[in-house]
Amino acid sequence: MKSPLLSATACAIVLTLGALVRAQSGPAQTVTPSPGQVAGRVVRPDGLPQPDAQVVLARRGPTGALRQLSWRAKSGFDGRYEIVGVPPGRYLILVPPIGADVAADGRPAATLFPGVPVSEPGTLVDVLPGLSAEGIDVWLVPSPRRFSVSGRVFRPDGSTFDSLAIEMGRPGAKATDV
Repeated sequence: MKSPLLSATACAIVLTLGALVRAQSGPAQTVTPSPGQVAGRVVRPDGLPQPDAQVVLARRGPTGALRQLSWRAKSGFDGRYEIVGVPPGRYLILVPPIGADVAADGRPAATLFPGVPVSEPGTLVDVLPGLSAEGIDVWLVPSPRRFSVSGRVFRPDGSTFDSLAIEMGRPGAKATDV
């Protein structure tokens, strides 16, 4: 049979050791992940670099509306940009219209990475802690332009068409404001 004094002593030793281990480990600390960065180029539809373009991180809200975040940069003379201090996460990369709040003739429209209009989903970019997401090049979407076409269209045998519709645009694009 064990003596009560021996059991009490063993229990006191275990409690003391537990307190020492807890004291050495210190209070629980939260570790915040180090920020990452996003880098790439802004490229005009003709393939030349676009200087002075705003590049903004964005996310879509529950309704699908695009929400610009506070992390942003401006492209240099060579079209290169770098957004630093970005918390880890998934982001859309947005280039708003160049030189105005809305697109106009000759100016590129608002564009999401990799080079799609904001009406399309865009591609999310993963920012990892302490790493740089590089090569995130945004090819600007050209603004829509209107053209007039006149003349006559003939079939290969020389006969004419009773009715004819000519459409021009990117595949899958929707005709609006017609």
